[in-house]
Amino acid sequence: MQPDSRLYVSQERNTFRTFTGRLFNLAAPTADMVCLEDIAHALAHSTRYNGHLPTAYSVAQHSLHVMRVVSEDPKAVRDYSEHSGKRLMLRKPKKDKQNGGQDDATA
Repeated sequence: MQPDSRLYVSQERNTFRTFTGRLFNLAAPTADMVCLEDIAHALAHSTRYNGHLPTAYSVAQHSLHVMRVVSEDPKAVRDYSEHSGKRLMLRKPKKDKQNGGQDDATA
């Protein structure tokens, strides 16, 4: 699926439009706002180690490596999947210590 020309940042506070076009409200998330395709897309576009490696290494690649390691234990697979999905969709901006503790997204 290719993104279209729709505005991905919503005018509503704490809300954005995902890759598949769903509106996601960070302040009041619901299960119907979450889609596996959106999570996979975002993981593939998020880098591990903030891009400091000599080659690109996405969170999606990391997730696949971890899943291979824990694949024999269904509970570990479920726990890791839930951890990754929640962390991705509900990630809060990091605080910028050099900017008086403001979120780096608003500084």
